[in-house]
Amino acid sequence: MATLEPLDAGDLAGLRPYVVDLTGGELSGDGAFKTTPADVDAIFDVHLPGFLATAQRHPAPLVIWAHGGLVDELSGLQIARNQVGWWLRNGAYPLHFVWEGGLLDALQQAVGPGGARDLWDHTTDPLVESAVRPLGRLAWAAMKNSSSVASQPGGGAPYVAERLRDFCAARPGAITLHAVGHSAGSIFQAHFLEAARELGVPPFTSLQLLAPAIRVDAFEQLVLPRIPDYVEALTVFTMRRELERDDTCLGVYRKSLLYLVSRALESARETPVLGLEDSMVADAALSRLFDHPAGVGSAEIVWSRSPAGAPARSRSNATSHGGFDNDVDTMTSVATRIMPGSPVEPFPAAAGPARDSQEQYAEGPAREPRRTALCVGINDYPPPNRLEGCVADAEAWAQVLSGRLGFEVVRLTDREATFDGILGRLKELVADARAGDVLAVTYAGHGTEVPDLDGDETGGTNGNRDEAMCPVDFAAGRFLVSTTCEQ
Repeated sequence: MATLEPLDAGDLAGLRPYVVDLTGGELSGDGAFKTTPADVDAIFDVHLPGFLATAQRHPAPLVIWAHGGLVDELSGLQIARNQVGWWLRNGAYPLHFVWEGGLLDALQQAVGPGGARDLWDHTTDPLVESAVRPLGRLAWAAMKNSSSVASQPGGGAPYVAERLRDFCAARPGAITLHAVGHSAGSIFQAHFLEAARELGVPPFTSLQLLAPAIRVDAFEQLVLPRIPDYVEALTVFTMRRELERDDTCLGVYRKSLLYLVSRALESARETPVLGLEDSMVADAALSRLFDHPAGVGSAEIVWSRSPAGAPARSRSNATSHGGFDNDVDTMTSVATRIMPGSPVEPFPAAAGPARDSQEQYAEGPAREPRRTALCVGINDYPPPNRLEGCVADAEAWAQVLSGRLGFEVVRLTDREATFDGILGRLKELVADARAGDVLAVTYAGHGTEVPDLDGDETGGTNGNRDEAMCPVDFAAGRFLVSTTCEQ
């Protein structure tokens, strides 16, 4: 597992010409790295002019980078440190916005500790989505608000845009402008580009989004109308559906972060997200935008993994959501699009570690895969709701699973099968699982429908209602539905 190298005082000093650090949307006055208006002034009055004085490429590209939302300040600085030298050697001046994500800590708190899981999709992933949703939605909303506030009047990004505007006016034709956003960095860039346009910054030659986590409707409101008049060329690098579903997130979720965003972190379930193939295919405006042969037109998708022999500008072999910004092919393609017509030094394979979200959670010692089952059966409901045979069904399932199938079985029957008892056991089974384990859940008891409280049931035979299981104490209004963990 790759690790991020620590930063010392020399590293931080060396980053000052290339980093703008933001906290709460404003220029950062605390933390490991501080950025003052004078630091921004120095970038445009001293450091960028100094770079241009010896630049071999004219005009020289200015690359504005925004990292993802699972990245904290220190990691954002380390990403900048890992990229700056490579950009400079290729003849581009990098400018990194380092902004607080804050999302990772909230998601870790929601799911609790644990190693990577490889569990049954329809048992564990919905549980993780429900467990993450209450805290995750708040953290995701706060992170998006931070990315928006940063580009509003009084934020740190407009000050950068104003200095950039003045620099371009004083040195017409000296630089070309390029923006790159990874994951939630796409949200940051959407707001920054709009602020830059309104402040009179010249058009951007390219916008490149890596595994973008921006909502489709936000993209179509903020970015789509600016192509190609203000953003001359757009490229989206993202994974095919199969790779998104083979990815893992937080060590427990068997899909990429984009699926978690779509299904749990946004306000409505199944929110279309730009980086998901399903969302692109289903949206008419996106289909029109990208409906042309590769390399033709103002917008292009580069799917990972790229076929052998793909052009140097259209390669990606990232296999995880967090892996795009250190994938050699992706990063080299990004640079090739920014600097067409001349050789580009490939992105160093060791320049940056894999920053997949699951790598924040180390797995425990290796062990043999386990099979664990929870079998629930309830006969003894309060009158007049008593049933017959449900406990026997649970016992029959337990015997089959524990016999030839080799499962460790936990039984909950009758008075043990309360709302808290069932939910608590489910969480324990998920928390104890590791890669290669299998989890099975059986239930025999009353079922019902309850009003849909989160808007995810918009069709089907049950209308705007959720299906629910009835614990033995359901009379107190305690039902097990997909949104249980929010109640």
